[in-house]
Amino acid sequence: MNTDLNQKNRLTLLLAALGVVIFILITSTWIFKDSLFSTLFPKPESRAEADISTPAEVKIRLTRGIITGISGSGLLINTATGSANFSISTTNDFQRLLSGTLEGGDAVTATSSAQQLQPNQEVLIITDKLTNQVLAVYILR
Repeated sequence: MNTDLNQKNRLTLLLAALGVVIFILITSTWIFKDSLFSTLFPKPESRAEADISTPAEVKIRLTRGIITGISGSGLLINTATGSANFSISTTNDFQRLLSGTLEGGDAVTATSSAQQLQPNQEVLIITDKLTNQVLAVYILR
């Protein structure tokens, strides 16, 4: 009885292994096109967008110079091309350069304030080209 059971188990395992091998051979050699699913769920054609969006042009002006005068919310800056006046009444972004350079991209800055501005400091003023509004003031030294 024990031998009959072992023979049945061996026959079952052999048939299962043969079935797996036949299934793998059939699925790897025949090309199955999924016509049923492609009919039921058609895939829409993919097309490139005709209008490719372009980023908006950054319209800022950088002015580097030395503070020569402070009056209320106005700064007088001596630049390489002359003097320039800036109103900082609506400016909220004041930064102090701690190390590195802005040009090198390794600048480390800390938040500052308008009260930290003093004559003879080198600053970088960032203004909007269209409105001339001061967006940010960087105290360089």
